Amino acid sequence: MHNIAEILAWKFEKAPGIRTVGDQIAEWPQVLGPIPTQAQLDQWTAEYEAFRTAEEQKVAAQKEKEERARLELAALRAEHAGQEGRLNVKDILARVKKIEEILGLDNQ
Repeated sequence: MHNIAEILAWKFEKAPGIRTVGDQIAEWPQVLGPIPTQAQLDQWTAEYEAFRTAEEQKVAAQKEKEERARLELAALRAEHAGQEGRLNVKDILARVKKIEEILGLDNQ
């Protein structure tokens, strides 16, 4: 569970004039309209938690891609070392293409 200050900072892009004490709104700028209701705060909390979950999933997916690419690169290096440098350019390019696909660079 996140605190209300964090949620309001996200929702209103750190608008000046919002002040909280604990989980209560202490000051609310008139320019933002009326002080939010508990129902609005609950909705924004749910939206914020969904946003954070999605962001965490993106970060985890990117880390997994990077790890898979590192493993593929390590396999290429090991294969190259095992064959005493006799890999041909075609084999190396195939591995590089696979790494690009893992990282999502093949569509750029």
